[in-house]
Amino acid sequence: MKQIARLSDKNILEQANRIADLIQYADKISRSENPSSQLASALLYGNIAEYYCSSLLTWITLSINFALHSVRNDTDLVSAEEEDKTNLESTTRKLKLFNFPMKAEVLKNIKEIKDIRNELFHNLLTPKKEWNTSSLTKRLKTKTLTLIETINKIRGY
Repeated sequence: MKQIARLSDKNILEQANRIADLIQYADKISRSENPSSQLASALLYGNIAEYYCSSLLTWITLSINFALHSVRNDTDLVSAEEEDKTNLESTTRKLKLFNFPMKAEVLKNIKEIKDIRNELFHNLLTPKKEWNTSSLTKRLKTKTLTLIETINKIRGY
């Protein structure tokens, strides 16, 4: 149960501040007309979404283990492995295994984020004059912020 220590209010506040700084930076560079800045912004939003999904999965597994620990005082029953949770696809597969509030909304937002991100990077295969990075980055930002808001509601923040 040592993993519960990572969920302290101080840690959560520090992480929230760092994420807020990253969102602010991503927003700032997304306003540039430079495609490189647009892509950097999209990369930040995509990674923030992955981080939030990973943190939701960790929160769910630790909550289950904490609840079950009072009944069974042995090893954790649900794995909270760290190595594979930075990949949005694998995190999504794992989240689908659990029932939690607003699950359908979370999974819908994740799918939309993945679709926008894929469209954005496939867009790079078109001639440069046809790149649509600005509108795709704006959509990615909107969906990422919606996902963050939903996950924060689930976690009670």
